[in-house]
Amino acid sequence: ELSLSEDGTLLIKPLRELEKLRSDEKTVADLLVKSDTTHVLKGISGDTMELEIVLNAPTAKEFGIWVLCDKDGNKGFTIASAKGEKTLTVDYINPPFELQEGEDLTLRIFIDKNLIEVFANDRQAAVGWHVYNPEDLDVSLFTKGGDLKVKSVSAWQMKPIY
Repeated sequence: ELSLSEDGTLLIKPLRELEKLRSDEKTVADLLVKSDTTHVLKGISGDTMELEIVLNAPTAKEFGIWVLCDKDGNKGFTIASAKGEKTLTVDYINPPFELQEGEDLTLRIFIDKNLIEVFANDRQAAVGWHVYNPEDLDVSLFTKGGDLKVKSVSAWQMKPIY
């Protein structure tokens, strides 16, 4: 859904009708990922799912999420950013995106087998393709050069539209 904010910024959001496909919600709140570590989200995995991840005004040098990763939280599709960067990393794609000072980062991520769609703060969207091992269905958070405060993670399995 495209719209304009009051200040004229183009907003882009996933279609709200997609919420009807959600099932089996899992949530995590107030999580701290220590600097230079990876944290696998236990009980949150799949290759047909929606994720909503809210990061508390990230200050780490680099931070992000790996989806469709192995049990150790590695070798997945990377969604990342870095303090002061003017792009969002969506694996091999780097769309323009910049967080304002003190702004939280809200990511909506849709995984449909090899296709991954990412929406960032309703201001940017990107779609990527990822060939993955069917056993690698985990989701992990990582940070380098500073702790990462995670306000919330919500995950839903997605039902087919048929």
